[in-house]
Amino acid sequence: GVEHHHWWYRSLRHLTRASIQKHLRRPLDDLNILDAGCGTGENLRFLAECFPSAKIDGFDVSEKAIAFAREKSPGADIYQSDICSPELRRKTYDIVISYDVIYIPGLSDAEQGLQAIISRINPGGLLLMNLAAYNWLRSEHDVAVHSKERFTRSIVEQAVQRLGLEICVSTYRLCLLFPLVLLSRLPSILMPRRSKESATSDLKPSSNIANSVFGMIQSLEHRWISKGRTFPFGSSVFVVARKPSGQR
Repeated sequence: GVEHHHWWYRSLRHLTRASIQKHLRRPLDDLNILDAGCGTGENLRFLAECFPSAKIDGFDVSEKAIAFAREKSPGADIYQSDICSPELRRKTYDIVISYDVIYIPGLSDAEQGLQAIISRINPGGLLLMNLAAYNWLRSEHDVAVHSKERFTRSIVEQAVQRLGLEICVSTYRLCLLFPLVLLSRLPSILMPRRSKESATSDLKPSSNIANSVFGMIQSLEHRWISKGRTFPFGSSVFVVARKPSGQR
């Protein structure tokens, strides 16, 4: 599938692994991991490869996506649920990821569901989120994927702190490629919005050359992030937050 090979998804998966290895303050065996909004399951498959002893769950609203995810990750517990009122099948989780999900219902509608998820994260456990940045960057892609809201870093940080978590990483992503992202979206940003039925997503197969070049640029960017540095702008906001050790 596109998500397996595309440089955008591959680079985010590699950043996920590096962030967990750096910021999770416990051994990396026998983890309980949840992907809240797992889509077609590419992250579930990757997490199972990285952490073979982990118990991995994923939920999504789309039955079609769940069917793909179950094929890719037969060992995971994958089920239908909604980020706004999630069904949670384990008493506790060590790691929760939620990538490009909350911008669909919007933060105000998703916050109660996030609170329920965070209540199940073990003290010292992590929440990793990737969210689309800047409402002014809304384009046909946002219409196609039914998104309600894009975010700034400060809005995400405020929400995370309001939910009682400590911020380990908070940065924009795709800073180095931002001029290209902006150029590619400019016609769609400036033109009148198409209907949900006719709008098309940005997600398309990427050439081997593009995967190689853009993947290398993102690898450099993520190395910078892994060293604790941040980027002042970009088309995504990436956050790693930890549940305080004394909190249940």
